[in-house]
Amino acid sequence: MPELVKKCPECGGINLSWNRDRGEIICRDCGLVIEEKMVDF
Repeated sequence: MPELVKKCPECGGINLSWNRDRGEIICRDCGLVIEEKMVDF
């Protein structure tokens, strides 16, 4: 089971956004794509 991301590994920010259409978690502070191609079964 994958760990839940609570902060950005790049900048340490906690302002994260989950894009359901693309299946991505993105840091709103630095723009880093933390997770991609996630699928909700």
